[in-house]
Amino acid sequence: MAVRTLGRATLLALALLSVVLLAAPAAVAGGGPSRTVIVANGDSPTSLYVATEYARMRGIPVHHICRLTKIPHRQLSTVDLFRERILAPLDAWLAEHGLDGDVDTIAFSTDFPFAADFSADGEPNGWDKRVPKRLSLTGATYLSRRVLAKDLAYTDLEINRYARVRPGPPLPTTGFRSTYLWERSGEAVKQPSADDLATDMDRYRLSTMLGWHGIQGMSVPDILANLERSVGADGTMPKGTVYLMDHKDIRAKSRRMFFNQTVEELEKRGHKAVIIAPDQEGQDAVLPNQCEDVIGVVAGIAGFDWSKCGSQMLPGAIAEHLTSFGGQLDGSGQTKLTAFLAAGAAGSSGTVCEPLSIWMKFPAPFIHIHYADGASLAEAFYESLRGPFQLLIVGDPLTRPYAPIRTVKIAGTDAKSPASGSWGLPLLEIGAGADPMPTRLEAYVDGHQVWSGELGSVVIDTTTLEDGGHELHIAAITDDLLETRSESHARFVVRNGGDLPTLVLPKKPVALDDEIKLSGRAPSGVKDIALHHGNNVIATTSVRSGRWKLEIPATLLGRGSVPLYVRGVDKDGRASRSEIEDLVVEAPGGDSKPKRTTRKKPKDKTPKGQQGLEATVEGAAGTKDGIVVKELPFKGKGLLAAQLGDAAKGKVKKVTLEGEVVAPAEGIYQWALAGPGTVRLEVDGEVVFERTLEGTDAGYAETRLKEGANAVEITLEPEGAPKLSVWLGGDMIPRVLGGDLLKH
Repeated sequence: MAVRTLGRATLLALALLSVVLLAAPAAVAGGGPSRTVIVANGDSPTSLYVATEYARMRGIPVHHICRLTKIPHRQLSTVDLFRERILAPLDAWLAEHGLDGDVDTIAFSTDFPFAADFSADGEPNGWDKRVPKRLSLTGATYLSRRVLAKDLAYTDLEINRYARVRPGPPLPTTGFRSTYLWERSGEAVKQPSADDLATDMDRYRLSTMLGWHGIQGMSVPDILANLERSVGADGTMPKGTVYLMDHKDIRAKSRRMFFNQTVEELEKRGHKAVIIAPDQEGQDAVLPNQCEDVIGVVAGIAGFDWSKCGSQMLPGAIAEHLTSFGGQLDGSGQTKLTAFLAAGAAGSSGTVCEPLSIWMKFPAPFIHIHYADGASLAEAFYESLRGPFQLLIVGDPLTRPYAPIRTVKIAGTDAKSPASGSWGLPLLEIGAGADPMPTRLEAYVDGHQVWSGELGSVVIDTTTLEDGGHELHIAAITDDLLETRSESHARFVVRNGGDLPTLVLPKKPVALDDEIKLSGRAPSGVKDIALHHGNNVIATTSVRSGRWKLEIPATLLGRGSVPLYVRGVDKDGRASRSEIEDLVVEAPGGDSKPKRTTRKKPKDKTPKGQQGLEATVEGAAGTKDGIVVKELPFKGKGLLAAQLGDAAKGKVKKVTLEGEVVAPAEGIYQWALAGPGTVRLEVDGEVVFERTLEGTDAGYAETRLKEGANAVEITLEPEGAPKLSVWLGGDMIPRVLGGDLLKH
């Protein structure tokens, strides 16, 4: 039965003004939805779509979706570009919107490079020259304080003081906050002073990628299905087994010292763990064979095929392997971490280069102890990892199958009564659940923490907020090491005087390839209106006679249910905003349910003699045509200039590629293009992309393709020698555009 709070027990009922519940409450720690920021590639409708969908699934504030642009081409970048295009802009965005102390977890959407070469930062002390100088995206973000300062201590194998891995039993599972300073002992300083900040104590932000939509990755539908499955695992307390693979390979031996302790600690907690050796009947110690209860896998093998082992991942499972190239997603050889995700794991990891068999660069098997204690997936990874700089972590950071779930409900809502003055939160109801009982509450408005205290009255001063629509998050938190957070979220409207701007959405469905017409009224004295997606300004327009109109391409929003509001400032400097409205953007050409087509090939393969696109080259020496370009790869021998041969010598003004793209099935496909130069893409007679790209830039477009042949024309006006890369993904695993995908 529900427990209601009164003072430190459980009842509080003050005036409810205007609160509308959005979704079922969720219980998560490791920051939780109210303390998580999703970083999207603002140039990619696909990246925006995944970010929007994940925010919806998790109830993450729309004000916590950060859009970055001019992101380097997927795959490998440089550390300078990491700082210039990702880490520094992210820090600046958090600071600009006052979120620096309110964010614990950074979740990257799709279409980001997975790693960077850090050679420009110099030579770390004692660096083994056999190890490439690569830094993972998630490792760089976790250690961004050091990376931004060009402090090569980020390569230290003891740099992560939040890690609970020490000789002997693991340190107690501990909740994470980015505001905490961590001592070498692993202790947290929860209220650091100015003197503490001057010490060598460190602070971090948890980080994962939500999915890898690149070569050797997953389709967009599969990424979203995995995230949905992971969200559904929260609090389910699965009766699963952790399997630890023990064989002679050095990859397995490197972590063997933790196996017995892991089994012992999990058994103490009532969980099951099994060490599998190759001499066990029916087992080869590569993967668990014929096991239907897999909640964890610690493997140590270079290559595997999960489909052949006959085992099944439970929702929320963590599976990973210690191997050289599991996270090196720009090269062949060795099975990638994405194979575990494709098999149903909620999270996996792998190093982005040859790391040598150094266990501190990989999660210790203790990861499954922390997970069983109720830690989030991101917490469990970083608690078990001493040196995270070369490890790429992919999956839902907030997944918590063993969290003690409690619901937090806001009762007595009345959408017609706006909030004003000193706003007392309505009746809070905290549901029954496993111990411990929450002892304190936190309140967040638009992603900012505005109140914290013991269970009891929560009052928000709405005079500090702009009039108009806002988001509210309430977190009930336990007073123990894990600091489990149980959350609920809602929308409300503030009215402390004056009119609000209005936002009128289109009456007809909107597709991604449409222009969206928006309109509304503006309060007196407001000359300009800005359209917002959370903290991100999408467009601005002038107000005429008290009304405004705006037309924008739907690609600026991406697909999904996108929360929007408009904001204006009057002549006296008073800002107000409209209520938050949800605009549903459908797939190009209208709505369609994504199909999971991860492995599908074209039914009728293009004969080898017809594969490729016909090229016409306009250069200083005239025009040459009839050249066949068979693939448009990011790197390798098939580069565009090499395929054009003599026609690419001298000044090239324009290259035109014509033919057909053979789609394996009808669906929504993503095009990823890289120049440098002006690139134009036309599909079935319609221009879907046209932009000038710098050498490191990437451009993206989503189109609907019918099964079989689709006419395509790609033109490049190059900067320098003609270079062009095109990937095709979306409803299929991304591939370099070439081979049986092309026909002329």
